[in-house]
Amino acid sequence: MDNPVLGVAGYSGSGKTTLICNLIKIMKEKGIRTAVIKHDVHGISEDDDTKDTGRFRRAGACLVKLCCGRGKIEEEERMLDAAIAEVSSAAVDIDIILVEGFKRLKIPKLGIARRATGKGLSSARSGFLAVVSDVYEPDKGLRQFALDDYEGICEFVMERLISERRVLYL
Repeated sequence: MDNPVLGVAGYSGSGKTTLICNLIKIMKEKGIRTAVIKHDVHGISEDDDTKDTGRFRRAGACLVKLCCGRGKIEEEERMLDAAIAEVSSAAVDIDIILVEGFKRLKIPKLGIARRATGKGLSSARSGFLAVVSDVYEPDKGLRQFALDDYEGICEFVMERLISERRVLYL
């Protein structure tokens, strides 16, 4: 069975990890099992419990996979495909795979922007389903959520991806 995949794309400091952790907590309360694939171009340790991977585990993710390195889009697609296959074949039943990073790839994703970073949405907007932001950007033609509307975002994700079992790539 193909697991629905949802990416979260935004600049550093925009709140990607915080959003994912809150979605994991709410989904866990609803009985939805999550896995997280984290793309890190800096090569952090997957075993470092003080980093994002540890935050995902503490939030309740059933499985966390770290992918390091950055290459051409084709190389990143292969890296993400391999990570999705590994997560999907794990012994744990997963209902949705959340992906932090891989913002250039064409997967369904939430775009996140925070006024405090001084940056808008990621320029790699391909596949955005909705925008999570404290900056209103009406020209995007996308559903928009406040940064802390975790329940609303979770309901949207459940309706759009989990119930429909969306394809991995758009």
